[in-house]
Amino acid sequence: MRYWLDSLDRIVAVDTDWRVFAVENGAEELTEESVVGRSVFSFIADESVRHLWALLLRRARQGVVVQVPIRCDSPDDFRALELVVTMDGPDLLLVTTSMLFVVPRPSVRLLRKVGPRSTSSVRICSWCKRIEVPVRGWCEVEEAAVLLEVLTGATPPDLEQGSCLDCYPSIAARAGDAEAGPSPAGPKA
Repeated sequence: MRYWLDSLDRIVAVDTDWRVFAVENGAEELTEESVVGRSVFSFIADESVRHLWALLLRRARQGVVVQVPIRCDSPDDFRALELVVTMDGPDLLLVTTSMLFVVPRPSVRLLRKVGPRSTSSVRICSWCKRIEVPVRGWCEVEEAAVLLEVLTGATPPDLEQGSCLDCYPSIAARAGDAEAGPSPAGPKA
């Protein structure tokens, strides 16, 4: 999947894989018409994730090819991708995501977008998809589902995007910010 950003970080074009990926992932509303002209940051609510994206885009505008491994799990699949940001002409950035591999797994209800959610929420790392479980810390999705009692019938909590304490400094370093420490958001209280 590829999309292009102008100098103001607005999406100016998407490829045909964009629509296919959106539909496959339950985001049918993200049509080309609904995203072109919008800032990429309008899709990112968490401040730590916004900050990392700003660093990555700035680094790419310096002429450096930025490559970041990311996870984009679905309820039924573990999916590893590579995010690449490069210059594509004098004023455009090209953002490409390539699927590295997909491993099927038993369905994880916690990741389903449909169905009821509790009034509580937990953070999910935008980069590695680990989930911050209260008292326990950052856990893989399957472990978090058990710890949050999702598998025993409890209503799953809402998921809020964020950056875990491992990914934040790692992604910042890939963006050329070697001084970055833990996520500015820190642990959720």
